[in-house]
Amino acid sequence: MSFSLLELEVYFQIAMAIGNEAGLAPMLRQSLSTYLRKLDCAIGSVWQLDAGSSENLRLHPIFSIPRASGDHSPYDDVMAQIRGRLKKEGVATFQTSLPWVTTRGSLTVYVMELPGFGFLLLGKYGPGLNQRILRSLSPLNQKLGQACRSCLQTNLMQQTNTRLEAEIDQRHVAEQELKATKEQLEIRVKERTAALNRANEGLQQEIQERRKAESALRESSETFRSIFENAGAGLNTISPSGKILKVNPAFCRMTGYSREELEGSTVEMITHPDSREHSTRLYQEAREGIRRDFSYEKKFLRKDGAVIWAQVTNAWVHDEAGELSHAVSLVQDVTERKQAEAALRRHETRLNYLAYHDTLTHLPNRTLFYDRLTHAMSTARRSGQPVALFFLDLDRFKNINDSLGHHIGDELLVKMADRLRGCVRDSDTLARIGGDEFVIILEQLHGYKDVTKVARQILRSLQEPLEVSDRELYMTVSIGISMFPTDADDVEGLMKAADVAMYRAKDQGRNTFQAYTPDMDGEIQELLTLEGDLRRAIDQDQLVLYYQPQLNLEQDRVVAMEALLRWEHPERGLIPPAQFIPLAEEYGLIVPIGNWVLEAACRQNMTWQKEGHPFKRVAVNISARQFRQADFVEVIERALSRTGMPPEYLELEITESVIMQDVEAAILTLTDLKARGIRLAVDDFGTGYSSLSYLKRFPIDALKIDRTFVRDITTDTNDAAIVRSIIALGKSMNLQVIAEGIETKDQLTFLLKQGCTHGQGFLFSHPVPPESLPDKLQRNLSIASVEPA
Repeated sequence: MSFSLLELEVYFQIAMAIGNEAGLAPMLRQSLSTYLRKLDCAIGSVWQLDAGSSENLRLHPIFSIPRASGDHSPYDDVMAQIRGRLKKEGVATFQTSLPWVTTRGSLTVYVMELPGFGFLLLGKYGPGLNQRILRSLSPLNQKLGQACRSCLQTNLMQQTNTRLEAEIDQRHVAEQELKATKEQLEIRVKERTAALNRANEGLQQEIQERRKAESALRESSETFRSIFENAGAGLNTISPSGKILKVNPAFCRMTGYSREELEGSTVEMITHPDSREHSTRLYQEAREGIRRDFSYEKKFLRKDGAVIWAQVTNAWVHDEAGELSHAVSLVQDVTERKQAEAALRRHETRLNYLAYHDTLTHLPNRTLFYDRLTHAMSTARRSGQPVALFFLDLDRFKNINDSLGHHIGDELLVKMADRLRGCVRDSDTLARIGGDEFVIILEQLHGYKDVTKVARQILRSLQEPLEVSDRELYMTVSIGISMFPTDADDVEGLMKAADVAMYRAKDQGRNTFQAYTPDMDGEIQELLTLEGDLRRAIDQDQLVLYYQPQLNLEQDRVVAMEALLRWEHPERGLIPPAQFIPLAEEYGLIVPIGNWVLEAACRQNMTWQKEGHPFKRVAVNISARQFRQADFVEVIERALSRTGMPPEYLELEITESVIMQDVEAAILTLTDLKARGIRLAVDDFGTGYSSLSYLKRFPIDALKIDRTFVRDITTDTNDAAIVRSIIALGKSMNLQVIAEGIETKDQLTFLLKQGCTHGQGFLFSHPVPPESLPDKLQRNLSIASVEPA
């Protein structure tokens, strides 16, 4: 059976039209495609040549003709006829299974035989040619339609069944999917419902927590407000620019301003000028983000002008955008603490000053002096320049303390320090290392000439009196000088050398200076040994009293005995008082020695009274330190009580300088002694600075002319005039005048001629031990028989 391509085309177009009307075109195509896939083999595909326009034909696949079983099929007939028709039209034949292309006029036909499927025709036709081809192929149309009709019906039915089955299957699948979807939807609804329930519960909890937070915030706000208003410390809020936003009452009390005056003002207004720069810088750093919070101390200026110190702590608050909103400032008044700290610093400074300075004179003390001397010696080692050390000791300063009191002595030391300051350079060191001892360190010297120049300047400066409590006191110093590195190579050695030289200056008569020499060490060692021996002498009864008679020159008889101290050293023999009395005064031994002398003299006098000697009185010398003791009168009473000697038998000899140093105190003490019946005499009269207006107020009984005036009365007119004046003064005041140191008959004659009634001296007797005195008196009972001893 052969078919016409046109018939096949027409049939297919009709089928497509029916299918389109019924909405089965997609299904028809699907059925045909499904049918072809199920065939064991397909004989080929025929394509519709659709005239889309007069110039172009588009080729559309339209149908597949199944190949029949067996060696021959309608397909073969159709293909043979198609080949014949094409050949008749002048189209070249083609080879099976190969692409074939031929062109004739405006017709281009592409024929592709697909093995197992058929031919594929493609072409481009002109209008006239189309009609001719269609007419040439029309005899095939009927055959092709008949051949395809039965196949189409079968295929359509199969396709319909297949479609229905597919639809049923799809519907079943859809139902299953719908069921599954429903189940999934129900699960999702349940899950969503559970999620919503959970979300609802979370929301409820969040609402409750938020309510709690709001409540806590309100409570916190109320608490903050309460704290802000009632806090004891100052609180305020401040803008970044330094504007005060809000203040509490404590801050108002602290600054003295009202709330209305402060709120809206600036921090600068109440900041002390000393703290403004620092405060402004901190606020600037906060605005620049350099620092977030800060705490510092600053000074505020109160409204009344008072200055207060405060510890300020600023905590900055930021808004949601991270910008500075305001600062909460805590201001605590620390004025008292700052004052205490300042007082503590002053106290520490004071303590440090006291640790290195003398509290009386404000000069460097021993500690600072040693430090500076060490430094000066170190510098001298490097520079090669010498260092001089002056050791100064005030002459007879203990007499000042004992006679005038320590308050006068302290004032004198202050005046002396001021005087010495004017004698040294600023680069030198003047220090007080204790008592009446001063030291001077001289540096950057050019030679020993510079040293002696300073020493002489110090001595000259003391020629002028020192004004002390409305008194003019004349003081001298003994200066010892040592040099580094010639005299010593260390501090202690240099100090010792200067100390030794100072003692040599004192031995030379005081008010001078001495430079150290090595031979002085032996002398000072001797002096130190003597001091130690003197301390032991008191306990070992090495001290003894010698006695010198006092005579009534007119009546030619002995009237009293003056007790004179001697030291019988077990190795050195008898040591005169001129050698050890200064030591006793220097080292504070004179008081116990003086008390011993007083009691020993009273006891010896009572022994003589019991032996029947005609004289009654014993005269005892009183040192300045003894006289200034607070219990001096009680010491006298004790001595008299222990020995049983009547007070009228005791005569106390007190030097003129002692009673004149503190006249009022001296008058009280002397009056007390006089009221007890004790006889009083002024010793060494004429060597001090007596004022007659004061002298007449003293309740004294006698004046003793110093031996220095008596010695030259026959050769020195000045001494003679002084002695005559003293004798005349004594007579005018009804005082007994006693001349000391009478050694020649010419001196005795002069004194008798001037009316001096009493005297003592070597002309009559040297001081002798008590056991020798009776024999001495027996041999010299009258002045006429006196011979030089």
